Amino acid sequence: MSQSRSGRRRISATVVRVAASALALSALVSFTPHDVSSAPQEGGVAPLSLADSSPFVGHVSTSLRPGVVGGLWIAIGDTPTNAELVSAAHRYRVVVLNAWETAALALLKKVNPSITVLVYKDLASTRSYAVHNGRDDRLLPTGVGYAEAMPAWFAVDSQGERIEWSPYPAHWQMKVWDGGYQDTWVRNVVAQVAGTRWDGVLADNDMSTLRWYSTKLLAGASTQAESDEKLRTGLDALVTKASAGLRQRGKLLVSNLSDGRLDLARWNFTARNTGAMDENFAHWGTDPSRGFVTDWGRSGWVGQTQELAAPVSLLVTRAAPGNYAARRYGYGSALVRAIGRVAWTAETGDGYERPYYFAWQAIKLGKPSATGSRRVSGIWVRRFANGVVLVNPQEKRAATRVAKGRYCTPGGRRASSVVRIPPHDARLLLDRHSSQSSCRN
Repeated sequence: MSQSRSGRRRISATVVRVAASALALSALVSFTPHDVSSAPQEGGVAPLSLADSSPFVGHVSTSLRPGVVGGLWIAIGDTPTNAELVSAAHRYRVVVLNAWETAALALLKKVNPSITVLVYKDLASTRSYAVHNGRDDRLLPTGVGYAEAMPAWFAVDSQGERIEWSPYPAHWQMKVWDGGYQDTWVRNVVAQVAGTRWDGVLADNDMSTLRWYSTKLLAGASTQAESDEKLRTGLDALVTKASAGLRQRGKLLVSNLSDGRLDLARWNFTARNTGAMDENFAHWGTDPSRGFVTDWGRSGWVGQTQELAAPVSLLVTRAAPGNYAARRYGYGSALVRAIGRVAWTAETGDGYERPYYFAWQAIKLGKPSATGSRRVSGIWVRRFANGVVLVNPQEKRAATRVAKGRYCTPGGRRASSVVRIPPHDARLLLDRHSSQSSCRN
């Protein structure tokens, strides 16, 4: 993510970072499919348990419930209309707004006082476009203003030059490892949200590498690895301080952590106090034929969905307009593996300008009866009070069985007892006797 010069949000080009890493790893990790024909009707391994979900630290409240996937609207691409806000207050459990959208915040809370609303703040940069007449704007997309920042807080390269993010002019990399910068960021952000109706902060650009924004090395580093390690260490310290400061005021911190599935230890470290965000969940990019996170090993689908044991997880699945398989795969994966409090959305390349709501999100599945489990076929299954969700995270078609005559499709058709799922897709079936079912006999 990043902030445009005009103040409107636009998505960054960083979706390629996950694609490049995933393709490289899939070439190195051997993939062994499982037999489909002998899939049992029940059974499988459930590596996660609802009891494994980390508890909240401090007195941080949220509208999300453990093990249940709520709706997410990242409303940072444009100023939301009143009609959008009223609709969102009923549809979504979590909304993210820009800092200056205080009227939108008030309307959301008026319509639905329990909705969780987070303010966007960037961890790693300051923005020179947000300075007018020598002064920083009153409400900023960052924690430290460009005019306010001490010269020593700007990161420099090996030539001593400040580092401007190549895809985003007027975005300047900061020394996130500097104690003075960290303390000022925390103090400013806590002061802005304390005593207000903001429920917390979405902290953007908790990145693992600078190379997607700049090819320059940080001063003092001789390799990309050294430069990135310095960046990660500083961000980890900043997030720890910010989380503690916000938690003391009863506010939530959700960190947008890049490449979380490639470093689960860092994801768990970041998410342990409150939460984290994955902006490329289950599918990256807008190519319908590629970009799927598959079950190729620990850094694949199993590792990524294990992130959902964090106290709070915000998930974005990238999908081209009309690519409903990617939406089913993303939302289904969240449903099957959610342990902590989870909110999900799809993003179709519009830069977070419009609210998105997938048809499956309107279905009230009820509480999960257990954690998701993997069957011999490789399909993951999870039952809910009103139905069952099945996900195939493999590169081949697979099949499994469900109770004969028990389920219907969301469209009201009787479901077969043998469920066949294409690769990287999901199925949602409703108990024919539930209030959500419109099953035709």
